[in-house]
Amino acid sequence: MNIKKLRFGGHETFAIREGWLHKGLTLLAEDSESYFDPYVEDLLGVGRNMAKSIWFWLRSTGLIEKSPGKNQPPPLTELGEAVHKYDPYFVDSGTWWVLHANLCGLEASLVVWHWFFNHFSGIRFDKPMSIDQCRRFLEVESIRLPSATTLNRDMTCLLQSYASPVPRSNEDPEEGNDCPFQDLGLVLNFRDSGFFEFVRSHRSIPAPVFGYVVAKTFGVSAYQDEGGQKEIRVSLQELSYAPGSPGRIFGLNQNSLMDTLVTIERHQWLSILSLAGHRQIEMANYSPLKWLTLHYKERSYRSVA
Repeated sequence: MNIKKLRFGGHETFAIREGWLHKGLTLLAEDSESYFDPYVEDLLGVGRNMAKSIWFWLRSTGLIEKSPGKNQPPPLTELGEAVHKYDPYFVDSGTWWVLHANLCGLEASLVVWHWFFNHFSGIRFDKPMSIDQCRRFLEVESIRLPSATTLNRDMTCLLQSYASPVPRSNEDPEEGNDCPFQDLGLVLNFRDSGFFEFVRSHRSIPAPVFGYVVAKTFGVSAYQDEGGQKEIRVSLQELSYAPGSPGRIFGLNQNSLMDTLVTIERHQWLSILSLAGHRQIEMANYSPLKWLTLHYKERSYRSVA
């Protein structure tokens, strides 16, 4: 990926909120011309800046395309069509793992999201520490630095999106603490100390969602159902540490990744190979969309815990 093409801002300082993606995706799928309604925010039941944020998050998560023309509403992507068909209310955890992977994987458009999940090695940290390390990364990559305010807003939005407060509280949802990404359990926020923890441990990942991430990062363009290569092999090292890998995206250390692989293998979704002393996995070389469709259609396999 060309990280220099990634962007800052655009979210209007709002993390995704419960129901936002459902409202926006449903409106575009069922009454797309309403996108141009001067009071579209009333149709969505939010404020004007929140409506802008909904469109931003729908694009950034890969659910909709950019508007093809000035007077044309943004169309749904194939992913957006699949989610609208199989999980229109966004209640399936697999949907949120896929959207998370799109936000920070190799095709991500947001600098801070990509950096945090693929290059940040911290475990326990505070926000100033994370901002400082992100700035150093941008300097090394020769990326033009945004203003301190912009970088702070992006990091604040990311942490609001993912960090579950410890202990839990019943604060006003306007504070942004109701983002569904918090349910993924990737980041904790210890309110008394102000510190955060990146939780790199075992977690339940739907097996086809694991396949989705492998396909997005390591798959080849000629998928099996298009007459191409039938399997893909990836080393344990790449699965653990490569940008966009399951280890990075799902916050798995090498031990928890191996535990996850063993459990997925037990359900016959992949094979673990040992070649010349190096461990690899072999999976069907399906397209990411086919993996997601398998997840929705094979719900009895949705948890590999």
